[in-house]
Amino acid sequence: MKPKRIPSALVQLKQDRASEIGVFRYPWWIAICWLIVFAACLVFSCSPVVLFESSIALTPAYELKANNPLADTAMLTVPPQAGERSHGAKLTRRLTGSILLYLTTQMGINPYWPSTIGGAFLLLSGIVVGERVTRDRQVGLFLGLSIAGLYATNACFCVNVSPKPFDGIALGLIAACFLTQRSSIQLPLAFFACWADERAILGILCLAAYSFFSEEGAGHSILRASWKPCSVVVAYLVTRWFLGLVLNWQPADASMLGGSVIRTTLPYWQVAFWTGLEGGGILVLIALLSEGRNRAGRFILVLLLLVFITANLLVIDISRGAAFTFPLIFVALSAIQRNSGTQIEIIRRLVMASALVSLSCPNLEVMAEIIFRPLPTLPVELWLRWNVGL
Repeated sequence: MKPKRIPSALVQLKQDRASEIGVFRYPWWIAICWLIVFAACLVFSCSPVVLFESSIALTPAYELKANNPLADTAMLTVPPQAGERSHGAKLTRRLTGSILLYLTTQMGINPYWPSTIGGAFLLLSGIVVGERVTRDRQVGLFLGLSIAGLYATNACFCVNVSPKPFDGIALGLIAACFLTQRSSIQLPLAFFACWADERAILGILCLAAYSFFSEEGAGHSILRASWKPCSVVVAYLVTRWFLGLVLNWQPADASMLGGSVIRTTLPYWQVAFWTGLEGGGILVLIALLSEGRNRAGRFILVLLLLVFITANLLVIDISRGAAFTFPLIFVALSAIQRNSGTQIEIIRRLVMASALVSLSCPNLEVMAEIIFRPLPTLPVELWLRWNVGL
């Protein structure tokens, strides 16, 4: 009697569940690592606004979204800078954040709470992905610490020049996509991430690349790894066009794609690379070297790196744009693991170096030709409030 064939989709589902169970088999370990990473984030990276501000004075565009998530905000932000002129138009289509902002307004709570929760998922993603890729808890902890040191944590937890409480929501949803390998959960999260911020599409590209390297880079796996994420992007673009037509939204603002903005931001390309990756750049560079003769893998890594740097230079607010680069670190770790095999000690040292660099270096807020300054951590913020009265 021949054994029954199990459908490949069912086999994949069982493997995905087994992988997730392997990561969360030790909930106390996850909880302890999460607390350590949170503490490191507070000490070395950011000072969460929800700890200091009970209410946030929103700009007119956000204020309108807080009362009507479907409103067209294109004409509400018209200051001299090109980046700010385009912000109202971009905000119109960021429905996920708008709906959450509306809910927080109705409940009378701080509008940064959804972004703060997104930051919690961002920190968790480093721990989970590190352990899942390498099956090593130390790598999971060090990768979580590396993520804790990035500017992305400031984008989630902090108010900088003006209130922008949507960034952390998009970053948190992208991170949540990496927490699970189930398509039934991952794809809706990716879809809502696109509606939180169109730059989430960059994270979805990384999700496809992460799947490619996790599947041993078989010749046909590029298409297999990318068709689902690409379908999410297509679904987002179609629904975006349809809702814009139904709700009579103004056309999307393309003013930031002009040559004048690129000429302004191009001298900051090194900053765009550094701010997005910091210590994670070590992993990206080692991943490029580890690919050796694997042209497909090397091409994917170089292409993603160039896409991210270019995307970061399309806006004056370089540091906030660079925050969306963090998934490239997960792709790089997956590539290193595939090529290093069982040399876990080497991977541990690389990820430890990444964490040390990210935590020890200050996070920079960069707006081309306008602002270039380090951001305060929680101890610095407390010291300033106690001694200076800020």
